Amino acid sequence: MFYKPGSGWTQCGVANQELGRNDCCGAGASGACNVPGYLDQALSIVGHLDHWVGGIASVAQVETEVTFARPLGIRVAWSGGGAHFLCIMGHYHAGGIDWITVDDPIYGRSNVNYTTLQTKYQGTGSWTHTYYTKY
Repeated sequence: MFYKPGSGWTQCGVANQELGRNDCCGAGASGACNVPGYLDQALSIVGHLDHWVGGIASVAQVETEVTFARPLGIRVAWSGGGAHFLCIMGHYHAGGIDWITVDDPIYGRSNVNYTTLQTKYQGTGSWTHTYYTKY
């Protein structure tokens, strides 16, 4: 989610800032730097968090945000424990179904049925939080 690709922020730079470290950009930095984090904190660090809410965004809210080129971050909780963050990049309606385009750091970019995204993402994931972004 780069609003300003030339800003100089990198994933490891955000990790350094959030974790209060200075070694997340070096070789072998995955150990202490590869830990669970908070998307709202990371978006705040780079100045692009508008607000977050517990729960899902409506289709109308998704449409509005992506129409104005404001991707949404979402948190998905796995039924077996743990959680994962995705980015909503788009929306379209086809065959009576609302489809959401998500960018997933593990599974890649895909189009997911809105209903499936709410409670059965990748079989066991439930959408729990929505992160609204700003320029």
